[in-house]
Amino acid sequence: MTQNNLNIKSSHFTKSIFIDSEWSTFNSLICLQILSDETIYFYYDSKFEYLEKAVQKYQLSSHFAEFQDSSIQFIPLNSLYSELNKDQIIFKDFFNRKFPKYKNIQTNETNKRNKTNERNETILVHFFYSIRDLMYLFGEDILKNCVSARPVNSRSNYIFQKNKIEGRFEYEIEENINENTKDTKDTKAENTKATIILKDKFGWANKGGLKGLLSTLGINSRYKEECDEFKKHMEMSLTNLELATTFINYSINDVILLAEIDLKMPQFLNQVASDQLWSAY
Repeated sequence: MTQNNLNIKSSHFTKSIFIDSEWSTFNSLICLQILSDETIYFYYDSKFEYLEKAVQKYQLSSHFAEFQDSSIQFIPLNSLYSELNKDQIIFKDFFNRKFPKYKNIQTNETNKRNKTNERNETILVHFFYSIRDLMYLFGEDILKNCVSARPVNSRSNYIFQKNKIEGRFEYEIEENINENTKDTKDTKAENTKATIILKDKFGWANKGGLKGLLSTLGINSRYKEECDEFKKHMEMSLTNLELATTFINYSINDVILLAEIDLKMPQFLNQVASDQLWSAY
């Protein structure tokens, strides 16, 4: 069946993304990193002079060759705030960068006038015990509406915290595809409904925290300690070009580590189960 035969075109898939963020003393976002497949989307505040210079240094050289297995897209937040709603800007921008096939769908005036394209996705969001990462990605208002002591039912929107942060919620975006037309009848709406499911890696960490989990899984955390001294005042790691370069390494590595944890944990559990099985004989 072709698209011309449908009033509503639907698609569905499940995708995993890994997120991490860094913020200043006053909880202002410095950067948010999203790893999806082999691409890192590095959203950053370009008002920090040396952070901007470090980004330019990367773009003009192969300085970050250690991350050569990943493609890195640097996106300055400042250039986007005037175009989109600030509360949902990062997720919306990421979604349209990651899935451009849904954009600019051509409209046949005869067969598709006033038709709606509907897309439905399930996105697993992996992170490490930080509600702030989620707030920067989706917007504070959306999270406030979802916070609950416990889920009402399997389809309800909820976020709650016990041994880890758990939750699911629907995130909707509606966009007009034919934005240049003056005739509203020719405007084609695209409705996006993404089911967000939270995957907090803290549930695997126990009392050892992230470093303990990395050690247990045998994952090398090369950059993990390089900016720890600035953790409560992260803007202080952006006071010169060398520190800003280290900051980018640190930030990118953090989100890569989350993906490595997701890869290593099943292997680790299988090995533990195998060892216990053999020890029983």
